[in-house]
Amino acid sequence: MRNKRWFVVVFFLLMGCIFYSGNVHAQQNEPAVRFLSDTDRKVFRDKLIGDLIERYRDARVFDDINKYMTVKTEALHNRVPKKLPDILISDTFNKTQSLFEHTKGFIGKSFVTSYAPDNFEKNVHKYLWLKGIGFWALGIGEEHEMAFAYFYLPGNENLKEDLLREIVQYSFPEIPQNAENKEWYDEMVTVMGHLGYQIFSVKRFGVAENS
Repeated sequence: MRNKRWFVVVFFLLMGCIFYSGNVHAQQNEPAVRFLSDTDRKVFRDKLIGDLIERYRDARVFDDINKYMTVKTEALHNRVPKKLPDILISDTFNKTQSLFEHTKGFIGKSFVTSYAPDNFEKNVHKYLWLKGIGFWALGIGEEHEMAFAYFYLPGNENLKEDLLREIVQYSFPEIPQNAENKEWYDEMVTVMGHLGYQIFSVKRFGVAENS
C-alpha cells in the first residue's frame, strides 16, 4: 500500500516545517476539534491513505497519471520519464517519512499557529523560500511535480478537490469532517489548492491554477 501514497504524504510533510497540529492555539470562529493521541493519528492517517489509494487504483487514476507524465516528459525533454511511478512514489514516501520522524520533535516545540485557513496560508507563504532546499533534501524533482500537476488539468476538478480534501484531513485528523466544520473544510481546501499550485510549480507545465 505504501507505493502509491507519496503525493499525499509529500504535501503534508512539506507543510510540517511550518505547523504541527499537536501544538495549536484555539481562536474564535475556528473548527470543532477532537482529541487524538499520536497512535490515533497514525491509525487515522494510515486508513485514510489506504482508502484513497484503493479508490484511485480502482478508478485507474495512477494509470492516467503515468500516461500524462509520459506525454509531458517526451514533449519537454524528448524522452520518457527516468523512473517508473511506483519507484518514485516508494522512494519519496520513505524519505519524507524518515525526515518527519526525525524532525517532528523540533517542529512541535518551535511553531505555533491557529487553525484559521488564512493564518495557515500566511505562515506557509513565509517559508516558501525553503521549498527548493526541502525538495532537494527529499530528492523531489520535476517528475514528482509533474504528477501533482495532473490533478490541475482541465476536467480533473472533482479529482483535485477530492485529493485536496483528503490532504486537509490527513494534515488535521483532529478536525472531523462534518456539518459543523463544513465551512472550515471548504476554505482550507481552497487554501491547499493555491499552495499546492505554487509549491509543486504547476504553472511550469502549462496548467492554469483555475483549471
